[in-house]
Formats: sequence, C-alpha cells, structure tokens
Amino acid sequence: MKAVIMAGGEGSRLRPLTLDTPKPMTRLCGKPVIEYILALLKRHGVTDCVLSAGYLQNELLAYLEARQPDGLSIRLAGEEHPLGTAGGVKNAVGLANEEILVMSGDALCDIDLSAALKRHRDSGAAATLVVKQVEDPREYGLILTSEEGLVTGFIEKPPLSQATTNLANTGIYILSPETLELIPPGEKYDFAGDLFPRMLAQHKRLSTYRTAGYWCDIGELQSYLQCQYDLLQGRIGGLSGPVDADGNLFTGDRPAGDYRLHGPVYIGKNVRIGHGAQIYGPCVLEDEVSVGANAQIEGGVLLEGAFIGESARLYHALVCKGASVKWGATMHQGSVAGAHAVVGNSAKVEPGVKIWPYRHTPDGAVVSRHLITQSGREGLFDDEGIVGEIGVELTPELFARLGCAVGSIDQRQPVAIACCDTRPARALLQALSAGIQSSGAQVMDFGPVYRSLFQWSLTYTGGELGIYIGSGPSEGAVTLLGRYALGCAREVERKIEGFLSRGEFARADAAHFGERICMDGMQALYASHLLRQAPYGLNGMQARVQSANRSIAALMCDTLQGLGCETEGGPLFRIDPDGMQVAVTDSDAGELLFGRLQCMLALSEFLQKRDVAVSHTAPQLIDRLADEHGRKVYRYLDCPAGETDARARSLAARQGYFRDALMMTVRLLSFCKVSGMSLSALSQAVPDYGTRQGELAGIQAPAVLMDKLAERGKAVGEGLLLQHKLGVARIRPNKRGDRIRVFAESRSAEIAEELCADVLAYLDKLDKGMS
Repeated sequence: MKAVIMAGGEGSRLRPLTLDTPKPMTRLCGKPVIEYILALLKRHGVTDCVLSAGYLQNELLAYLEARQPDGLSIRLAGEEHPLGTAGGVKNAVGLANEEILVMSGDALCDIDLSAALKRHRDSGAAATLVVKQVEDPREYGLILTSEEGLVTGFIEKPPLSQATTNLANTGIYILSPETLELIPPGEKYDFAGDLFPRMLAQHKRLSTYRTAGYWCDIGELQSYLQCQYDLLQGRIGGLSGPVDADGNLFTGDRPAGDYRLHGPVYIGKNVRIGHGAQIYGPCVLEDEVSVGANAQIEGGVLLEGAFIGESARLYHALVCKGASVKWGATMHQGSVAGAHAVVGNSAKVEPGVKIWPYRHTPDGAVVSRHLITQSGREGLFDDEGIVGEIGVELTPELFARLGCAVGSIDQRQPVAIACCDTRPARALLQALSAGIQSSGAQVMDFGPVYRSLFQWSLTYTGGELGIYIGSGPSEGAVTLLGRYALGCAREVERKIEGFLSRGEFARADAAHFGERICMDGMQALYASHLLRQAPYGLNGMQARVQSANRSIAALMCDTLQGLGCETEGGPLFRIDPDGMQVAVTDSDAGELLFGRLQCMLALSEFLQKRDVAVSHTAPQLIDRLADEHGRKVYRYLDCPAGETDARARSLAARQGYFRDALMMTVRLLSFCKVSGMSLSALSQAVPDYGTRQGELAGIQAPAVLMDKLAERGKAVGEGLLLQHKLGVARIRPNKRGDRIRVFAESRSAEIAEELCADVLAYLDKLDKGMS
C-alpha cells in the first residue's frame, strides 16, 4: 500500500519552534517526528511513501537525501502554492489503482493501520477516517457517526456548547481510488472542508475506524511537550537505549558529576551536568546540552546545544536549539526560549511567554509578554465575552493588543466599536481604537452609547464586526458581534485568540494607519425606527417607562408621547441600562419578566402568521406556541462554528425587537392596540412556565460528559435538550470548558428549580463516575 504524509503546514501555533523547522522535523526525544511515522508505516507493510510538502520543503528534502529507511521508498512532492490537505495528496499521487493511506506529518501515534485497512475494505467505503475519543474537542475537527460507524456529519473545532460528540478526526484516512478522482488537480482543496462534505452530499459511503491506540496531535507547544512525556513514561513505544533503575534513558555515556536525576529523564550524547544540579522527570535533555551547577529543572524539553546556567530554575519550559538561560534565571511553565535566544542573569520569564530566536532579555528583567511582539492569552472568550476586573484583567494594554488582533483579521474590513458611558469604558475604547488603527484597519467609532443602540446601528450600517465594552463599578465585559449584530462566529474568536497568543499582528506604517470615523448621531435614526414599530400609533394607550439610563428613559418618553400614548399611568416598563431586557409591572397582569415577554411577543407574531427567529437561550415554550399556531421557530447560535443557523440569523436581522428592550416595549403596545388585547389578556394566552439556571463547576472532561448525555438528550446546536418528567433542561458547557450550565424550564419556577437541582445532581454523579 502507498502512503502520503501531509507536511505542508507552517505550524504557526508551534512558533518559535517552527520558524526554521517544518513540523515533521521537530524533534521528540532526539528524533524528528517523521522517523516515528515512517517506523509505524514500515511495521504495517507500507513500502512506498510520498511526502507532500510546502513550508520549508528544502529542509525535508535534505533529510530524505541523507536518510532512506531500508525497505521503504520515499520521495518528496513539493507544492508551488498551498493546495490544502486533499489537494496536496492529489498532487503527490495523481490517480491510483489501489488504496492510499494518508497520514498527518505532525502527529505521534501507534495506531493499528492494518486493522484500519481491514475495516475500510470490509465496509466497502469510498473513504475511511480514523477517529479517536478526546477529552477536550475544541481544538479538533469532530466526526458525527451512525450506529454502524458511518460518517453523518462534521463539526470543525466547535465551542464546547456545540460539541455533541468527542470523536476527533485524527487526520489519518484510507482512500479508495475513486475518491482521488473527486479531488480537482492544482486547486486548494481540503478533506474536512471540501472533499468529505461533498462526498456526503453525493451519498458516498464514508466509514470510520475508532482507535484506542495512542495518538497525539502535535499542533501546539503543550502537546509537543506532552508527547515527549508520554514517550518517556512508556505510553507509546519508540525509544531505545540503556535505561537505569530510575527509568532514565541514555543515548550516550552517562554524564560525569555529582547531580541527581529523578526519572524518567532522557539524556542525549555529550550532555554536561554540573555539581548539585537537580533534574526531575519527565524531562528531555538532547545532545550537547549543558546544565550548570545547582540548577533545578522540573519537566520540560531542552533541545540540542541548549545552555542552562548555574542556579537557574526551569519549570516545564521549552529551550530551543542553542538557546541560553543564564545564571539565576527562571523560566515558568509553558514558556519558550527560541533558537539561540538568551535569557539574562536573574531574569524571570512568566508562564506561556515566548522569546523569539536570537532575542536577548535584559539581566533581572521580568518578561511578561512575548519578546518583541506582545502576547495574549488563550481561551480569552467565555460565554459572556471577555470578562474581568477593570485595571486588573481588563487593562488599556490588553485592549490595545485586542485591537491589533481584531484589525489583523482583515485590514479591508472596518471595525465598529462602542462602549457604555463610564470613564473606564471610554478610556478602554480609545486603547481599542488605537490598536485597530495601528493594524491599518478602519474604525467606525459609535462612542459611548447603550448596547441596544449600538446593535441596531451595527445592523443598520451593514457592519460585519463590532465590539462593545460594558462596565460596572469594578468589572467589565467585552462583547464581540458579527453580522446583524449577533454573536460572532467561533472562527473569528479563534483568529483573535491566535493572534494574541502568538503575538503576531499586522502593522501599518505611518502613511497607512487606519482612519477613525466618528459615528455620532445614530440615536436620531434609531428614534425614527422606534416610531415605525407602531405604524398605527398608540393613541388611547397608557404606559410608563423607567430606566437607570437617562438616555433610554428620555427617548422612550419622547417615543411613546410621539405615538400618542399617555405616559402618566398604565403598565410600568422597566428597561435595564443596556436597553437589552425589560420587565413589566401591570395592575392586571402582575409581574411580567423578560422571558415571558419574549413568549408574548412571539405569540403576537404567530397570530399575525409570521415565523420568528430567537436565540437558543430563549424559552422553549416559544416552540410549543409555534406548533399550536402552525408556525416555525428558527434558533440562532450564540457562537456558530459554521453556517448551520444562517436562515435563523437572516430572519433575526429583521426581528431586532426580540433582543432590544425599547423595540419590544413599543411592539407589544402596538400589538395590544391593533388587536384590542390587553397585556393581561396576551399574558393569559401564554401557558404558565418558570425557569431556573444552575451550573456544575470543576468538571473533569466536559466533552466526554456531553458524549455520554447524548444518548438521553437531543442535540440542539448549542448543547443538548434533555426531556424530563418535570419539564425540559438545556445542558451546555461554557466556552472555556470549566463548567456545565443547566437551563431548566417547567410549568412553574418552583418545579423548574427542582428540575435544575435533579439534573445538576445527575451530572455531578456522572462526572464523578468518570474520574
């Protein structure tokens, strides 16, 4: 069987390690990744192998010319321009008259490829995908399967709320000859994004082989370290050489001297270790590494020729080829010193900070950002956006870098920004604007406005990307909005997190800084739009409005009076300072909370023969009302991983009143006037219901837990819907994966509270059973 190893990627998340090294040539315990892959292929009878390469292909060519494994013919197929994963394979083999095995060039694995081939042939599939269960699916493409193991769909690197399976695509495929014919030659074409979805649409048979063997995608620095820890701890074979009683492995002579190794530690050739040094495994010291006296190293990887000075301290750090960590310096967990970089005497490199090749830190410096370029933090976004304490997590520095990252996505696309009217928010908005402009992107600055006005303005101006800064007395939140002022796609969040994590931003010279366009004056247009929510006026109606936001209170008073509504009596509409939610106190209807008002507004639409689009967080009761009236409910995702909610979003763009408290107020009053129904009568037409929310923190593996729940629940785009004797509960992990949220709904608040408690107890029991 012929194999193709995909090696075209640049390995941007592995930088600075991959700045001068292609991913297949990154070293694991003294050997490049590709050697482990070739050994696996040989064990399973592969005799012909093609390396599909793009980035730094001369490095790969030099390796192949110097080393050809016995019994395995290898050649390199270069790409003149990026062809994607499937396009690269097509370029490498053209057409074939037998199955082709496709392997990723940046993964360490010990998978039974022979069994996978047997599964492929037995299933009669056009292609077979090797899949594996993973604990955290957010960094993987996921595969949806039938009970027979046939592929039914794909989810590409979703947030946890949409990860209804934890079967990861390993990037190992077996392709029948007819599958290669579907790949257009010379074009950029991917397996997951193009070929496999096309095959599903054509009803081609795609099977899976579920492996229990070892597999680790070396896509980021933490997994790069973990692979080597796993090799040392025997979770996967591949190492050879003398091993002492403590599990330390030596490829050359044991270094002389009085030091301590707390295994397992990998020691390469010509390693020197000073008096009193302490090295705790799992740890890798490659050839020519020098460790000074009294140094302490806990975990981590030191590549060829790395120098560690006396009394230095390293904690699970990566020191690249020829880099130096001088006397008394400290490198914390996840930090990286690039090739030939120098960490100065007594300097301290903070966790996760990367120092680029050939860069020097000053003596005694505390390095808290990537050297030369600034750093961000991974997992920046949670369900509420970017949240934190102002002046601690939310600083002008963060907002300047956030602006640089946002502007780097596409300098041709203007970015709309706004904030609430507080001093900290206004200051942070200026920092955000400066960062965006420095990338060369244009800023549409709506200034200090309430959020509902900004959302309407973003939709009205056709903006594709917007950022809103809200703040309270001490805390703040940053909301990222996409087209139609709905939640931004996860792909955009990932790009921002990637730019921040790598510290790589687009930079404009002085002549090409982006322009800042002042967008003051939108409230007058917004006021006109509010008036249009009651086309027949509100003569004869009574309503009062109360809001802590004086601008909202004044605008609503003017709007109601302009429509002929009396504002001295009637129901009291209480609108929050953001203009996003409203509650009503009515002498007949009593207290009407926002969720019930959503249901009432939806019912008013159904009675007028209109479908509605609402968020996945809106009450499930709306679906029941739609069924009773022969209408449909389209639910859009808070953070979509694809285009599955496109229709819902398109409709939501025309129904902004479901997420704008000012519009909702006018819309409800207008319906009551036209229909002759009072608010009380409209509320009585909606069945009694109550909701409760809860969350389970500290869970072991949210994706595994959701996979187990999938047998009992129904996938609903974001999370699972669990039917229960007491009602219905929507269950979803938060974006960061540190807790699972439960939204319970029943015929009363008391029963909903009981349902929420029952579901949380069940989740806790299930989670503890997996630990």
